[in-house]
Amino acid sequence: NTPRDRDHARISAIIVASVPAVVDATSRAELIVSHSLALGGYAAARRHGSPLVTGHLFDGVIPSAAMNPLGVNLGPLNRAVWAMVRRMVRQKTDPVFNEALASVGLSPERDLFFSASHSRLLNLVAVSPTICRLAPLTDRPYQLTGSWFDDDETEPDPALAAFVEAGPPPVVIGFGSMTGIDARAWTRRLVEGVGQRRAVLQTGWANLGDVELPEL
Repeated sequence: NTPRDRDHARISAIIVASVPAVVDATSRAELIVSHSLALGGYAAARRHGSPLVTGHLFDGVIPSAAMNPLGVNLGPLNRAVWAMVRRMVRQKTDPVFNEALASVGLSPERDLFFSASHSRLLNLVAVSPTICRLAPLTDRPYQLTGSWFDDDETEPDPALAAFVEAGPPPVVIGFGSMTGIDARAWTRRLVEGVGQRRAVLQTGWANLGDVELPEL
């Protein structure tokens, strides 16, 4: 198996295993607010008959007449590109997502990724209307709210805080939830690219950093 295959199997197992717990925890919820990519919220809303509001941290998975999934405006071709991407996505995600729905007694659906990630009631998008122009290809309601900020005053790890304060602001590098890459090879490339500049490397789901790194 390739790293991508192993990551796919691991993530699929996590998705299927997580849904029953979410459904159980929300049995008395009058309203469910869920991340747009969290299937558990959608499954819980269906199972309990509760209204669902989804939150989008970015607008990249909102089918738009003004932008295709690659972030480029191809005008009249945008709609066709979205249709092609939806077809590709459902081929990969429908089997896993429907397995998760079945685990809580729900019937299967088609094109489940896009159905689950876009509420029919309200979609809150954490993007400023100054930098984003939505032209949804669906009739589902979206509200651009501007960025969301966490007011939690949790202190960073002391070692990280000391490093940040010890010199010029460092570059922060992270691949977020990207998986299926050669983490060691990419870490070496990033270290070479940074050179002598100070940097903070976020491990993320790609498990970056699993090689010998330069001294601080």
